[in-house]
Amino acid sequence: MKKAVALLLAAAMLLPCAGMKVQAAEGLSKEYSFNVGSSSTAGTTITKTFEAVQAEAPEVSGGKLKMTYFGASSLGTDKEMLTECIAGNLPIVVMTTASMTGSVPQLALFDMHCAASSMETYTKLMEDPEFLAEVQSWFEASNLKLIAWESQSSKHLASTVPVNTIEDFKGYDMRTLSNKYHIAFWQEVGANTIQIDASELYLSVQQGLIQGIEMNMASILSRKLPEVCPYVIETMDLSHMTMAVMSLDVYNSMTPEDQAWFDNYMVTVNEKFNAQAIEDNEAGWKTLEEAGVTAMRFNPELFAAMKEKAEVSSWAQAREALGDEVVDFYLDHIAAIEAE
Repeated sequence: MKKAVALLLAAAMLLPCAGMKVQAAEGLSKEYSFNVGSSSTAGTTITKTFEAVQAEAPEVSGGKLKMTYFGASSLGTDKEMLTECIAGNLPIVVMTTASMTGSVPQLALFDMHCAASSMETYTKLMEDPEFLAEVQSWFEASNLKLIAWESQSSKHLASTVPVNTIEDFKGYDMRTLSNKYHIAFWQEVGANTIQIDASELYLSVQQGLIQGIEMNMASILSRKLPEVCPYVIETMDLSHMTMAVMSLDVYNSMTPEDQAWFDNYMVTVNEKFNAQAIEDNEAGWKTLEEAGVTAMRFNPELFAAMKEKAEVSSWAQAREALGDEVVDFYLDHIAAIEAE
């Protein structure tokens, strides 16, 4: 997989030598210092990856590239950081696609629930040259450049009760984000949707205000939800797609030779990003087991029932917001992958 990722990331960046890994110049011609902003906290996949990048960038570049990572929203909220990146004031930001839809609306495709039945599908999707080139065009229209991504994580349901069938969601008190796609989907499924700040989730579960919370593995563990949620359910209703993007102005300020070197280095970063995610996800399931949590792994029948609800809720909203052409482009690529 690593080889395919490297080749196809290079192709998606519209670099020369399609079909082979980029042969960049031996070194950088100038010195560069790039700040990297994120809201991710210590111990998360993003933070682990880009702290490693911060440590190694000077060495691999012969001292000419410095990448300084600022996590835990120390440079502002996701919205603020993305705005600064677009303006060219913050070279690189790393965040989920859901945090970027205000500036890159097409990324709401990743808020279409149950579009793919496995993370392998999302991984192959992000390795597809045609799909990646289209995604790159969406970013460039907003003065951004996609430089790396993590496609190995999905959202899970931390729950106080088991969920085996879609009927179990009737009357279920579900914490959702303040996102119209998420709210519409969970209401269609039958749940009562409630918006609660992340800092209040543990207490809200403990006091019986909510029964379920949808989060990625790292967030479930960092919020200590296994202490109050005896079940974690692998629904595969959404991916937790994370992307690193660069200011297009900053990127274009580099010489062509230095761009080629940087692109080549980001292929390596992309591999590290996804390898770290795989390691963290596997460790997360083991941690849940050790904590005595019941891990309810992917249930195809539940997924199929949820997908029917998604088609008339978040999918319908995406069609209204983005148009049939964009949505069908996304779904057709997924369908082709899953038919292989």
